[in-house]
Amino acid sequence: MQVRNPCLIVLVGASFCIGCNEAPEKPADSQQSAPAPPVAQKETPPAKTESPQKRGWVSLSATSQGVETISALPVAVPHRFWSKIDPDQGIEWSEQNLQLFRRTFSMDQTTFLLGEPILARFQIEFSGDGEWEIDDWCYVNNRDETFMIFMRDEHGNWLPDRYDPISRLGGGHGPNGVFSSQVPEIHYLPVQQYRAVIEPGEYEIFCMKQRTDIGWNDHYPPSPLAKQMPPDLLKELKQQNYGGANSVTDFAKFKIHIKQWSPDEYTRMIQKWADLAAAEGEDSTHENHRDQKPAIRRAWEYSLRNDFLPQMQEWNRQYTIYEGHPFQRFYIWEAADAWRSDPTTRAEAAESIPQFIEDLTAESDIVRSTAEFHLRAWTKQSFRHDWQGHRPDRPTSQEGEQMQVAWKEWWEKNRDSFVKQVP
Repeated sequence: MQVRNPCLIVLVGASFCIGCNEAPEKPADSQQSAPAPPVAQKETPPAKTESPQKRGWVSLSATSQGVETISALPVAVPHRFWSKIDPDQGIEWSEQNLQLFRRTFSMDQTTFLLGEPILARFQIEFSGDGEWEIDDWCYVNNRDETFMIFMRDEHGNWLPDRYDPISRLGGGHGPNGVFSSQVPEIHYLPVQQYRAVIEPGEYEIFCMKQRTDIGWNDHYPPSPLAKQMPPDLLKELKQQNYGGANSVTDFAKFKIHIKQWSPDEYTRMIQKWADLAAAEGEDSTHENHRDQKPAIRRAWEYSLRNDFLPQMQEWNRQYTIYEGHPFQRFYIWEAADAWRSDPTTRAEAAESIPQFIEDLTAESDIVRSTAEFHLRAWTKQSFRHDWQGHRPDRPTSQEGEQMQVAWKEWWEKNRDSFVKQVP
């Protein structure tokens, strides 16, 4: 079987006994008898080992709130789950306690401005007694690969994955958090980290959760959810090297609209998401499944647009001290089509400024706006920037030509003093 990702699988709290063939002890006989003479034993062939019994799935009822999510879970899989009765012993799911779970994909909005973070949420609620940790995870490419998100536009074209399916960049991440009936398990998924969204229009989003260990286990039949999924989606799963739907545990479909923004809409959108990403509460530069702020920032980083460069600059400064590297340079990291920030010295910045001045007249809106962003951020100067904040469509080509003249004159006069300044 072809394995798509180098996932790290950890099974905790489960004990195994393989090949336990010890004979049971005989009860003590009340009458002692003389030992019988040895009897010649015929050599018997080893007993045949029976193949493990086929495991099954339990179908859960569809959710009643929001968009319908259909779920089916494999039975007798070791999970990190503790019963209130026996808190020290990890147990397997049973058909009874599986029915106490409610699993839901949801989205808080279905209309987005182009460039706006698109977040899907997966939540697991439990109505019984017991606690568990995240037991099925595969953290590669800075995203949880136990989730799959597919998108197609109104013309039926599938959006490309953000990562090449052959040349993979890997990493690792352990489960965190303990969940119960009082604390649901929540995952925030930045859609832009899974699919490259670059055009306005109508889209269908297919959200799936899978168990990677079931996909590698021949003793389980295919997931019953495969029958509930569109045939063209099943075909796309195989073509993109996801191995089909044999291990899918949860499935939901959304329809969203992405529209081009007006300047006022754009300003409000930037402010809204910047406030959410900076809200008080638990925060981490690493993945936290219960906090949407890291997901918002990954949506910024993995957008092919540069709308949130100022916010990314301020966020990076909170966690990084660049000794002797007071500048940040943002560029698209081709291996992942994500924005990458590199610490830059003053001398390196001076070498890049002439190219940014030339980029002010580039054909691409993104190239022009990225160049003008760096010039203002690095030099603290501004020429003909008569709009508020950062705009990915500004400067226009005509504005860039006018800016370029002013920037060339300034750089000619200030190049030497810029390089000599103390960081």
